[in-house]
Amino acid sequence: MAFNIGAFLDVQTVPVFNAARGDVLATPLPSVRDSDHTATSSTKSRFRLRWNNLLEWTMFEDDATTYFRTVVTPADLAALVANLDGMRTLWLAVNLEEVRTEADIKHCIMTYVQKLQNQAANGVNGAPLPSDPHSSFIRIESGAGSYGLMGVSDFAMLNVLEGRTTLVEEIKNPWIVTPQQIDEVIDG
Repeated sequence: MAFNIGAFLDVQTVPVFNAARGDVLATPLPSVRDSDHTATSSTKSRFRLRWNNLLEWTMFEDDATTYFRTVVTPADLAALVANLDGMRTLWLAVNLEEVRTEADIKHCIMTYVQKLQNQAANGVNGAPLPSDPHSSFIRIESGAGSYGLMGVSDFAMLNVLEGRTTLVEEIKNPWIVTPQQIDEVIDG
């Protein structure tokens, strides 16, 4: 007889979805605690790239609100895509976590944001897909060339259906990287 971990742990093999997509995507982020800063990294990289167009997304909140009001259907918002107990477990895994380094920040994003985004937007674990295509939130680190990227970013959003990267995200320690240093990177 084969060993069945699901039976051993007395868990369901198919999760019970009891949280609507609209509620999942509007859930407040857990708090993290700013701790002693042990990182000494800077924004300098061995790669020096010149971007054709690199802008700060200053209207993100407005754009997201407009998207939810004009594109997302009521049926998509009401679709059950996550399990409340699972969401609570993820939230508790990050809430009040001490953040000292970029690696700590990345851990919190992977543990909570990445998992919930992919669950709500991409049908993970059999959740229903939304009516409009969404990108998957992926960790890049190495292998950036596999996604058509030069250099190595921390995360990206990848639209598999269209075969394109829709967002590149670089994590920085806000207590080490100053706005002036960010401007220097943008300005080349």
